Amino acid sequence: MGSIISLKTLRLGFDFYKKFFLISILITIFLLSTKTLIGRIITLKLLFAGIIFLFYLEPRLKQQLIYYKNFGLSKVILLVISLLIDIIITLMLILTTHLF
Repeated sequence: MGSIISLKTLRLGFDFYKKFFLISILITIFLLSTKTLIGRIITLKLLFAGIIFLFYLEPRLKQQLIYYKNFGLSKVILLVISLLIDIIITLMLILTTHLF
């Protein structure tokens, strides 16, 4: 459990998440413009993470995760960290839009 909390692990998770950052923000903005509830947005983010997980089961994409595996991060831990970062950014965006 200690490896999840380390700063290097969070940094690697954020580096992985940067690939999906723009798509995630666009999905959030679209859902906020349609007045979707916060729970549904988070549920759709979980579904998005599940789809990403399924994509990385393909052998060609799985080879891209070797860099993270060298640091001792499994695919599941990497996606969980990315999902947590995504949810935090999403909640910050939601709270920011509710201010205006």
